[in-house]
Amino acid sequence: MSEEDLRLPLLKYPFGPMLKNLTSPIEYYRLKVACGQHAPQYLPNRPMTVHHADTMEIYSRHNAVRAKYLCNTVQYRSTPRGEHVIHLDGAHLELVDLRTEDFDKPLFNHIYLNESTVTLRRCRVDKLFLSKMAKDDFRQVSKIVDVDCAVNIDINIQVFLEQFPSIVDSTFKIRVSPGWVREMLDMDKREMNQFCVFGTFKEVFSFEWDEFTQFFERQDTVFKLHLIMPKPPKSYDIMDNFPYGDFMVSSKNNDGMKISYTGAEMYYGSVNIHYC
Repeated sequence: MSEEDLRLPLLKYPFGPMLKNLTSPIEYYRLKVACGQHAPQYLPNRPMTVHHADTMEIYSRHNAVRAKYLCNTVQYRSTPRGEHVIHLDGAHLELVDLRTEDFDKPLFNHIYLNESTVTLRRCRVDKLFLSKMAKDDFRQVSKIVDVDCAVNIDINIQVFLEQFPSIVDSTFKIRVSPGWVREMLDMDKREMNQFCVFGTFKEVFSFEWDEFTQFFERQDTVFKLHLIMPKPPKSYDIMDNFPYGDFMVSSKNNDGMKISYTGAEMYYGSVNIHYC
């Protein structure tokens, strides 16, 4: 069977010509992207306006959700039907002051995301917020940046990684419980660049040395792990929690410390401890 035979010739089926009426603009656009250069053969023609943007901000103001382009926006293929799709491919999307119910607004039915970075700024984040955010293309987000968002103790590692399986870089603060490193190993999360967790001193350091080293070596060679916790007593040596010889203190101040991983050659990862 040839590659041509493996493609889905939607126009040959009775429902094919009706696809442009049965699908929303973003559903139709996803089909078009999936078909690639063969879209004219397999999909009915449905003109729409497609906006390509490098950076966009979606914000909530006076109970309305609005969007604005911040740089390098290209518009093409205008249509009298007034249908629009915002295409963010490898781009930066900033969500500002959003609440859970804002994701029900029509604007989010017109956004196509692919390997994009999402910044959450002053958003009220809880489990339902993440669940609504992670629908459709948002599940493919590779980087999440947390700026001044309220910390929610109900969002744990399993909840976060199930909603965003493609994540490799995150500064979103996730509450940990005892055994969290073992949990990361069981979920087989690899090749991350950055990850951030918080908890009590005992919760954060509730791992075995060999588990922690194994978890660290599964990540990118420049992996940064951020641990947020209360400041321990002056008499306590944090380095007692790390495998001897594999980690060393590279900087230290009243707000925290940076611990570099030296257990593998050509590895530049670090543990960044922040006192709260």
